[in-house]
Amino acid sequence: MVRTAAEGASEDELKADVERLQAQWNAISAKAGKSSTSAPALLQGEPDLAIRVVRDIFNDDFTSLIVQGDGAWQEVSTYVEELAPDLRERVTKWAEPTDAFAVHRVDEQLAKGMDRKVWLPSGGSLVIDRTEAMTVIDVNTGKFTGAGGTLEETVTRNNLEAAEEIVRQLRLRDIGGIIVIDFIDMVLESNRDLVLRRLVECLGRDRTKHQVAEVTSLGLVQMTRKRVGQGLVEAFSETCEHCKGRGFIVHTEPLEKGGSGHAETPDAGAAAGDAKRTRRKRATRSAEPVPHLELPKLPEGNSPEREAVKATLATIAAAAAHAHDQAAMPPADAEA
Repeated sequence: MVRTAAEGASEDELKADVERLQAQWNAISAKAGKSSTSAPALLQGEPDLAIRVVRDIFNDDFTSLIVQGDGAWQEVSTYVEELAPDLRERVTKWAEPTDAFAVHRVDEQLAKGMDRKVWLPSGGSLVIDRTEAMTVIDVNTGKFTGAGGTLEETVTRNNLEAAEEIVRQLRLRDIGGIIVIDFIDMVLESNRDLVLRRLVECLGRDRTKHQVAEVTSLGLVQMTRKRVGQGLVEAFSETCEHCKGRGFIVHTEPLEKGGSGHAETPDAGAAAGDAKRTRRKRATRSAEPVPHLELPKLPEGNSPEREAVKATLATIAAAAAHAHDQAAMPPADAEA
């Protein structure tokens, strides 16, 4: 039995594949026939991640495959030598002391692969949102205005570029299930067909089973992609313990938006309101006119008026001192 994946393979390649499978089966039979093997025992298991990547992804489209580590190099080189000898020259061992992921900026690409927003080379963007039922991809023009031409031509070029990047993101993030793509609205039917053909053409390089439906009346493209394994985001993330994956935190009371655009809690909003009212009261009190008090001035020189004022002040001071002494005396002394 020959699978559909062997379409286009030559007779020599099919013969080599059969011989490899026969040798693998002989090794399994020999392992099962050993007296030291007692049931239950694992005779042939799923290969590790490095071998699975080479088996499922590595093909003629890749110019090189860099392997770091002695153990991984031994496994991968042996596997490629047996499975695809024509690709053996494209496999190289990383001999530098630095990390291959850091040099080739793989970590940076992984971070971008988990971001919600993806920028297009021309200035447009994709917004990828994953829900329980489906994955929604929105296409935006952003800064892309096109080099002349009409608005329809600019939108069409942006959608064509987005179609290629969408397929790349689907493979990179391993997104499966129902996928809905919201391209920018195009007036001409021929342009819509052109974008749809470009999407189908790019999906032709995807080995994962998929199906693209026609464009809906709202201009949405519906498609399905087989969910093979764990996606990129699921592999490097966990559900938030605060919002439980909803993306926002629910409060018991409505929140007030501050001047900076950040939400304020009810307590913070009440405190801010009290502070504002206090400031308003202070401003009101400070705005009230303060009456101007005229201080008495003594006449200049040794005039009779000056002497009369001084005598009056001395009398007032003596009366105040006498009243203070009377208040400080005990009641009995005061009656005596």
